[in-house]
Amino acid sequence: MVYGLAEFRYSGGRSASQATVTYDLFCIAALFYEIILEKPPYEKLGREEVVRRYALQDFPSVEDIEPAYAVIIEKCWHDEYSSIQYLTCDLPQLPFAYI
Repeated sequence: MVYGLAEFRYSGGRSASQATVTYDLFCIAALFYEIILEKPPYEKLGREEVVRRYALQDFPSVEDIEPAYAVIIEKCWHDEYSSIQYLTCDLPQLPFAYI
């Protein structure tokens, strides 16, 4: 389970539908992280600390993740995709060793 995702809502002044896309992409990044490293982001921290770090955009290191996947995770966490379609443009070039 990825702690803090339900409590963490990033809207940044966007419309409700865009905030949902942002949240969904954020969750996809956390899911990729957990699948690849076989542990949730910040697994040793309590829920409140995880929520605080996410709110500060203080995300876990992705240095142990294959660079192509790390780029996608970081782009999702830093709100660099405006839709899932843009994320899928990065997928074909990925080696699917982890999935």
